[in-house]
Amino acid sequence: MGKIKLFLFASLLMQGIVACNIIVDTPEVPDASQSVSGKWQVSIPAVKGGGAATKALEFDALNKKVLTSFETTDNIYVYNKTKNALDASCLKPESAGTSVTLSGMLAGDYEEGDVLELRYAPYCPFGGGVFDYEEQDGTFETIRDFGVATVTVTAVDELNHTMTTGNASFTNPYSIFRFTFVNEGGDPIPIYLLWINSPFGKLVFKDAPDGTREYYGSLNEGLFPRESFRNNSTDPVWLSICIEAPGDPSLPDGLQFDIEDWENKIVYDMYKPGDGKITNGKFYAPTIQMMALPKPDVTLTASGDPVEPTEICGQLEMNNYYTYVNPGSDITVGGESGDQTRFRWNSGGSTTMRLKQTVMEYPQVFVCDHTVFIEHLGSGVLTLDLNGNTSVFGRPDDAVIHIDYGYHELVFQGNGTLTVTSSNTVGTKGVMLADAGNQKRDGIPDVHAAAGYSLDISEGVDNGDGTSTWVYTVAPL
Repeated sequence: MGKIKLFLFASLLMQGIVACNIIVDTPEVPDASQSVSGKWQVSIPAVKGGGAATKALEFDALNKKVLTSFETTDNIYVYNKTKNALDASCLKPESAGTSVTLSGMLAGDYEEGDVLELRYAPYCPFGGGVFDYEEQDGTFETIRDFGVATVTVTAVDELNHTMTTGNASFTNPYSIFRFTFVNEGGDPIPIYLLWINSPFGKLVFKDAPDGTREYYGSLNEGLFPRESFRNNSTDPVWLSICIEAPGDPSLPDGLQFDIEDWENKIVYDMYKPGDGKITNGKFYAPTIQMMALPKPDVTLTASGDPVEPTEICGQLEMNNYYTYVNPGSDITVGGESGDQTRFRWNSGGSTTMRLKQTVMEYPQVFVCDHTVFIEHLGSGVLTLDLNGNTSVFGRPDDAVIHIDYGYHELVFQGNGTLTVTSSNTVGTKGVMLADAGNQKRDGIPDVHAAAGYSLDISEGVDNGDGTSTWVYTVAPL
């Protein structure tokens, strides 16, 4: 896909809400690979706390738990919250297991009563003790694993260079999710791209020792996760997600998911409220039934062969869900609806597009508030063949149909109506002239009936929002 945007979580669970990015000024970072001359010998008993995982190592499928333990290679960073200082050295577990002793030489300045935050962070690309939730690819092996524990300095022996603290009980500042995504029929969805969003809360991107955070940002900066996320895998998606709950407790808690299934050229969306149950430090294994966003039935008229979109985009990308570029010189578009659907011709000659109402009690409906519905920017004439009733809703700042200014002909035939809601200041009754670059050109489009048909265009009805509505009615003579 030519213009895939960043995902953030890289789209998990909603409609486009913007979270601000915070520039973090992190403390000076210790290099765990270098030996630092320490002043204080420290030995701290440590366990996992509160029933939460400290380190995710293995999934117990039978009991649906993430099994946890420390490794002797792990780094435990020490942040003095009282003095706002990150120590230049790290502690290490003396043994592997769930109940260990953390030991090492610390180099900072400490006094009795100092409050220390121990930060288990084996992966710190942004600096010591900085939790980073990037670069997860949805597999168990890449889930981020962090832990925090708070202890107080109880004694400092300057003569013997020792320091004692209370015991450490680690908890996780995130939750581990094992998502299974299925379609309306319960079948696993091939995931090419995945977006996750918290509409009212925030999803943490980086968490620094001094308490500052960065969040997955605005829609055009990217959501979690990122492009080429799963390459059409149907396997469950494993992710560590740190959720900052809505500041207003009356707002719902939950996640919104967008999935692009490039194998079947379908876009899915779903919002799942949390019902107050999404809590950091837990393990969740939900099955999320996704809803396919409306997609029209497009076929080559002569053969009946299906025409698939050339591009699909998730709802959180704020773009067209389905885009068809040069889909054929004579196509039939059926189905009840096709939200955010765009047809674009930029080469070739004349084109016939047949709009077919397939459910008689319901008109076809196209909502196009991201871009226009039709762009016919190649040579030749655009013919719209109406079979039944079709409605197109556009934006107050654009027309819904663009035709090449050099040919400027839009021809109607068939038996039916096309109801157009579009800008009443841009274009003429929903139709605009444009050049090959889709830039507006001056002039009045030539809109008329084909030979053997009549065309009636109603007076526009002002909707009071920058749009007006016109009805094009065509019938055989």
